[in-house]
Amino acid sequence: MPLTEAELAGIEPRTKRFRISDGGGLFIEISPTGSKTWKLAYRFNGKQRSSVLGVYPELGLERARRFREEAKVALRKQIDPFPKKRTYRKKYEPKATPDTWVAVAREYRDRRIRQGMADLTRKKMEILLEKTLPSIGSLPVAELKPTDLLPILREQEALGYFENASRLRTLMGQIFRFAVATGRAERDVTQDLKDALLPPKPKHHAAITDPKEVGGLMRSIKGYHGDPAIKAALQLIALTFTRPGELRMARWDEFEGDTWTIPEARMKSKRKHVVPLSRQAREVLEGLRPITEPYGWLFPQKHQRQRAISAGALNSALRRMGYNSDEHVPHGFRTMASTNLNENGWNPDWVEAQLAHVPRNKVRAAYNAAQYLDGRREMMQWWANWLDEASDSPWN
Repeated sequence: MPLTEAELAGIEPRTKRFRISDGGGLFIEISPTGSKTWKLAYRFNGKQRSSVLGVYPELGLERARRFREEAKVALRKQIDPFPKKRTYRKKYEPKATPDTWVAVAREYRDRRIRQGMADLTRKKMEILLEKTLPSIGSLPVAELKPTDLLPILREQEALGYFENASRLRTLMGQIFRFAVATGRAERDVTQDLKDALLPPKPKHHAAITDPKEVGGLMRSIKGYHGDPAIKAALQLIALTFTRPGELRMARWDEFEGDTWTIPEARMKSKRKHVVPLSRQAREVLEGLRPITEPYGWLFPQKHQRQRAISAGALNSALRRMGYNSDEHVPHGFRTMASTNLNENGWNPDWVEAQLAHVPRNKVRAAYNAAQYLDGRREMMQWWANWLDEASDSPWN
């Protein structure tokens, strides 16, 4: 039977290493220390092979299954999905003449890094580029045609990754325009692919917004008995409705008094964001301080204190509390707050500023951020009180 998120989270280690199958060759291996490693078994050229995919929960169930499906696509084409000598670094940085796709892509990546590209953005870029290298990596950029690019994008669509296909086409276009600017291509041929792809499916973050259901969610968070850092993270994301990535990488030196200043490097807008802290938020912080302050991170991993919690940690906690991905996700706390604040008559500009939705006009954005701070402080305290009332009692 296929695994569920609840089963994964509840697997306990034994005295000896053991495996649990998810089907189709995908299984998770649990060591006596409690680490859980995703692996994929498959046959290639008549030989049985296996490959490590990643460690749970950093690699979640859905992504592990995607790796399995991608491997099946490769195997149907008689391609080994995990050749032993094929590492990403070797594929992405081979010795190549300056006019090849891989060389131009590498230069473009390095230029973006020098311009301050975030590490997470770099990783996403490299993951997308990896999909292009087997077929066009060694070819001169000037000789590439739309018909060389379309099969790469179609493969992503065939797997159901419409957003990936769209982002990859955009990235290809950026690389082509860089090649044109540096004299290694005549035009951006990705322009001919505009109508060749299916539009990405709209991405909606599941969110609880009904006040009664919000109260139930808050009570569930109050009763969470797992890692205290995860519980505090759930409390603070509800109170501050920041983006999950902005929250989970928070460090203690970003907090001063009743203010949390998120550095620009971690913000989607690339502008620092000031978050007023309600009384309830400060109380959560004071309860957490003696537990995690020595490690620098607000939310260090339970067994690797030098690292912050993973991207899937809050999702896993919500699943353990009984909320599936169709009901509520960490990003849904933003929708939850925005919906209820607007319905209760708060200034929409204050709400947008608190969500860090930056106006196109940068001067106006900077002015508004300062202008709205006092109003946002009042609004954030009201929001914390509203959450208390929705859950019938203080829940910090």
